[in-house]
Parts: sequence; C-alpha cells; structure tokens
Amino acid sequence: MATIGQHIKNIFGRRRASSPDEFDRAAMFRAIQEKGAPYIWPDYETSRAQWHVTDIEGFYEQGFNANALVYSAIMYKAQSYGAVPLRAYKGDPDNPEPLPVDHPLSKVCMRPNMSQSFQEFQTLQTIYVNLAGDCYGYLDRQGSERGAPAAIYPLDPRRVYIIPKNQRALGYVYIPEGKGPQSGEAMLPQDVMHVKFPRPGDRLEGQGYGLSPLSAASYSIDVDNAVSKFLQIFFQKGAVIPGLLTFDAKLTNDEVNRVRERWLEIYGGHEQWYKPAVLDNQGKYQRVALSFDEMGFEAIDNRDAAMILSALHVSPILVGAQLGLQYSTYSNYAEARQAFWEDWGMAELLMFENDYQYYLQSDDGGFVAFDKSKIIALAGQRKDAAAMFAQLVAAGIPKNDAARMADLAIPDLPDGNTIYMPMSLVPVGQVGQQPAVPQPQPRQQPNADGMAEAEEEAEEEDRQTRALEALALELKAAREALERENDVSQDTHPEAADSA
Repeated sequence: MATIGQHIKNIFGRRRASSPDEFDRAAMFRAIQEKGAPYIWPDYETSRAQWHVTDIEGFYEQGFNANALVYSAIMYKAQSYGAVPLRAYKGDPDNPEPLPVDHPLSKVCMRPNMSQSFQEFQTLQTIYVNLAGDCYGYLDRQGSERGAPAAIYPLDPRRVYIIPKNQRALGYVYIPEGKGPQSGEAMLPQDVMHVKFPRPGDRLEGQGYGLSPLSAASYSIDVDNAVSKFLQIFFQKGAVIPGLLTFDAKLTNDEVNRVRERWLEIYGGHEQWYKPAVLDNQGKYQRVALSFDEMGFEAIDNRDAAMILSALHVSPILVGAQLGLQYSTYSNYAEARQAFWEDWGMAELLMFENDYQYYLQSDDGGFVAFDKSKIIALAGQRKDAAAMFAQLVAAGIPKNDAARMADLAIPDLPDGNTIYMPMSLVPVGQVGQQPAVPQPQPRQQPNADGMAEAEEEAEEEDRQTRALEALALELKAAREALERENDVSQDTHPEAADSA
C-alpha cells in the first residue's frame, strides 16, 4: 500500500477528466458495496494536493492588514475566545473533576508548545479560521505521556494542502516558506486538527477546505478600502475637488502644460489647499467631481460596516464603529456582548472544543473542555440559572435534577435526591376539578359480638389508666422522699453544701 510520502511526488499534478466515462465503474460499484462514506471522487482529485479555493494571501493583506473593520472584528473574536481557558478533566462530563496541574493533558492545555500559551495559541487559530476559513494544529506525539500529545503547533493555512484518497482525507502536506512542493512535509490525518467553516459546493463533500467569512463580504471590503485610498490620495495630492481650468484665450500645448504644472505647484498637496487661487487672462475654475456630501460617504461607510461586520457576526458597537454608536449608546454594550456570545460566539467556540475533545485525550480517561464560567459576558445567565435552580427546588424538584435542568455546573449534593415542598401546599384534587364534599356515612348498629368486644376494650383501657395513675403516685412519693433527704443533709453539713 502506498504511503502518504509516496504520494507527495505527484503533488499539484492535476488532470481534468474529459468526460464522465473516464470513471472506473467497477471501482464505483465496489465502493457502493463497501461500508463507509458514500463518496466517489474521480482519480484526478485523489492522491494529489488540492489547490486552495480562496486567495488567502489577499485576505491577509487587503482584509486583516489594510481594513480597520476586519481587523477590529476578528481581533475582538480572537481575544474573546483566547480568554476562555481550556481545562483537563476526568470522570462524568456532566460533573467533571479537574485533573492535577502536573497531568500531561493539563500541561498541554496550559501551554500547547514552548513558544505559546493557550491564550496565544487560541487567538492565532481564531484569526486563521476567520481569514482563511481553515485552521490547522499539528500534534507532536514524540515524548507523549499517557496518550496526550507532547505539543500542538499552529500551521499557517497558506502552507497546508489537503490530499484526499478513498472517500476520506489521506493526509496533509505542509510546504515551508521558500520551499517547493517536492519539499513538503507529509502529515497523517490523526496528527492534524482541522477546524473550518462549512463551504457548500466543496468537491470533497465537506472533507476539503472551509469557506472564509470574508468571501461573503469581499466586495464591501474592496469598496471600503477604495474609499480609504481615495481619501488618502485626496489629502495627499490636492485636497481640492477635481475640476477644470478654462480660459477665454486659446492656449498652446506648452502653455497648457505650464498652467497645469504651475497650478499643482502652488495648490497641490494637503499643505497647500488653503491658499486662495488667483487666475488671470480671464481664467475660470469649474468643479467637475462630486463633493463629499454628494457622494454620500456616510451612507457608504455605514453600508460597508454593516456588510463586513454581519459576515463576521460582530455588532458594530463592540468594535466602536460609527454605525453602532449612531443607533445605540454604551449602556447597550453589555447587552451586545451577551448577544454576541449567545448568537454566535458559543457556537464558534464549540467548533474548536469538539476538535480538541476528539484529539486531546489521555489513556486514563482524561478529556478537555472550555471553562465557560470564565466568560464574563454570560455572568447574567448564571444569575438567572441560580434563580431558576431555586424555583425548581421550591417546586419539588430534587436539587441534583434542578441543577442539571438549570445547567449549573455543581457537583451532586448530599441531599440532592431529597424533595423539598413548602408547608403551605395542601392537596385540592386534580386540576380543573372541585374537591369532593365528604358525604355522611350511615351509622351502623353494633351487634352482640361487637358490644362484647367494645366492653372488653373499655375494661382494658380502664386497667391501663389505673396502672398509669398508680405509677404516677409512686414517682411523686419517691421525688418527695428524695427532696426531704437533701434538706436533712444540708442542715447537718452546711460547709459541704456551701462548697458544693
């Protein structure tokens, strides 16, 4: 069986099928009969590295590096996710027990590699997936302990290529900076974490590359960059609305060039825009371009901001965009933060957590999970959960069940299976029905046998009553005798009584 390294020599070698007849029909039917994923990929798609479907370099340069909205929104998400620590646990996932800090899984959670803390690692991975649609983490298993990887390294999506084979990803190849395809480093799928956004139309049926959120906002990003570039050139070159200089007299080409150069020399550049123009020889200045008000820059900016930030699922107020400050105040900031986590942030964080839980496990049953209690924006939810817990317990729900229903991460309580009910509750029958009024029962006449039993019971009660009365008299007499003895003792030995 060919190894992934043997497939590297064919990397980037692609051949398009000229017609559907080039498919191996026998192999197709064999694949249908075999268990597994029902994917059938043509030969020219398999065993070769797949080209990237987006211009990742362009998103880096024109998106993250050049656009303030893109940078602010992605950094807001990256810093928010990076502030949620990844913990190592054992036991029941619903009531996990933290692993010791010296456990190998705890170590890799705190510091994935020697160069990065988990916060730095998660921040970079979030930036990658929001720019390229993909982020990769290589698991270094050399020197691993208890099944946990020794280190995790983030990989630049520009340098990672997918190699499909047999209805699944055969592996990945990493091409270092400045190296050719033949110098790529092969990586097995079990050693690579691949988090991505879904991309409809993927030829590999979801096994290929993800879709960058910037793809949906690419036109708005270009427009926003063009507006910024226009303003830069405007203040750099002239700071005057473009126009025409007209003269009543006919000018030669040399005179036209001289007038143009003279005009730019005196009034060109943002440092010269305030100087008043002086035209002789019946010259006139006529504006031919739109002014800022006529171009509607404010509406353009607001539209671009709405399109870009909606693609990244970040509210304008969270990044200080003018669009957000126009229609809301800082009093709405807490609500916007909570809405971000409820609507999108938690779902994106779970994308990472699912991959971490699949790849980061230990032989002794250890697993990882985000410590969501550290999300400050959701502190209000925890208060609501505590109130819900109290209401459920007051309604007769056992404490352990109430904690699970309220999604409170607390261990089982000693009295967690006990039902508590208010003393004021009284039964009134079934819902929607009035309680039935008790009917008087007919009095039954006792027969001869019943009368005899009643007499015997009455006599027995009398005997017990007399016995109790006699016992009470004996106890009273004994108490009086004891009191008399104490009085005599005190009169005979007063010093002993005082010392006592």
